Amino acid sequence: CVHYVLFCFLCLFVLLLSCVCVCVCVCVCVCVKCFNCEFCGNEKSVKLILFYFAATKQGADQYILNTQNMVWTAARDYCRTHYTDLTSLRNDAEYQIVQQVANGNEVYVGLFRDPWEWSDQTDSSFRYWNPDKTVWTDSTQTCVAMLKVNSGKWGDRACTETHPFVCDCSE
Repeated sequence: CVHYVLFCFLCLFVLLLSCVCVCVCVCVCVCVKCFNCEFCGNEKSVKLILFYFAATKQGADQYILNTQNMVWTAARDYCRTHYTDLTSLRNDAEYQIVQQVANGNEVYVGLFRDPWEWSDQTDSSFRYWNPDKTVWTDSTQTCVAMLKVNSGKWGDRACTETHPFVCDCSE
């Protein structure tokens, strides 16, 4: 079983480099009688050792900037498929980190509709609107991007516009 245990430690190392994943390592040892020693009792048996590791990224590591331009729904679907969801910003500290990750790009975040809600159903009243925010009556203007101008304040955008986006991989 030693080589399987080493594999599990390698698996843990890979886990720490990934966003969010679960690593399951299984070691199966078939025990046999050896001389007069019995490793597993009177009969041959199978011993199963299960290693389970899970990790969560924090800080800037939990956010992934995708510079490919997509419409909001495609960006959300991409994030849900490859990570967790489009990022939700619950406070100023998270906003500051995501602004740094966005690296000056105008990026989609997970806020949409009016009344505004987060795509991952996070309950947060935190908002960072551009002071010049126009209230759109057109239903296509219901997605939010962090703007390149105005220190990354938020602006509503047509969900059909294409922008880079930030995914969250914290769960």
